[in-house]
Amino acid sequence: MSNSLNPVFGEWYTERQLGSGTDGKVFSIYREKYDGTKERSVLKIIRLGENRGDIKTLDPNENVVIENEEEYYATIIAGITDNIKTVMDSDKGKHFVRYEDFELRKASDGKGRLILLKLEEMRSLSDLLKEFSFTLEETLRLGISVCKSLVKCRTFGGYIY
Repeated sequence: MSNSLNPVFGEWYTERQLGSGTDGKVFSIYREKYDGTKERSVLKIIRLGENRGDIKTLDPNENVVIENEEEYYATIIAGITDNIKTVMDSDKGKHFVRYEDFELRKASDGKGRLILLKLEEMRSLSDLLKEFSFTLEETLRLGISVCKSLVKCRTFGGYIY
């Protein structure tokens, strides 16, 4: 899937898949800088409408009747992009991974749409735990930070991707 996407966001290229989940896949991406070094980031791909039955059954607002496929995509994408803008404007990189860019594409197989999210590159907690052992105090600080992030997310109606 990743090679068919290249390039993404202009001059960025997928390098390898980092993981996948129920709502998409995550890739390491890079671009070559003028001095030959690589700048790295992360690409999250959310696929919408792969299963055409979803369009008939999903009603994101629970009270809006979705008339057609394009209206379905527009409704879902508006909710996601509004959420991204809210997180970017409200959080200022203190609690959440920073969204750097996003793009909408038709899926290459013609089934649905892809939302491409460019995110700042960060290390996962599982990677950190392989290298560092945390003291009880550091573990408590991390737990409190995660809880504050979840509270912050709830205060402005954010989703966790």
